Amino acid sequence: MSHLTIYRDDSASHALLDTHDGEQIAAALLPIGVRFERWSASRQLPADVNDAAVMEAYQGDIERLKTECGYQSVDVLRCLPDNPNREQLRTSSSTSTLMMKMKCASSSRAPGCSICAPPAKSI
Repeated sequence: MSHLTIYRDDSASHALLDTHDGEQIAAALLPIGVRFERWSASRQLPADVNDAAVMEAYQGDIERLKTECGYQSVDVLRCLPDNPNREQLRTSSSTSTLMMKMKCASSSRAPGCSICAPPAKSI
């Protein structure tokens, strides 16, 4: 689950916003040019799902964003809690590619998708 905390410039101990709410996260990031969305898969995905099945389950949202923003390609990045390179994988992305960052529940049976993408004009 995504979590956003925004602190005052002059005090890291005073949070201006601390939320897991997707709509609040999207609203807070929009003024700095970051698009944030949460997607739901069109069907239940097994823990051992392959990339093609992930892309098929999110195809509607993928095509919508490709059309809206002009993306030419899509990468799937699954970042499970037990991955030793999790932090490195979570922070690497490309501004010319729609990066689907899969955040899976501990059971890996309830995957969801959230995206952070730069505005289309910066691509």
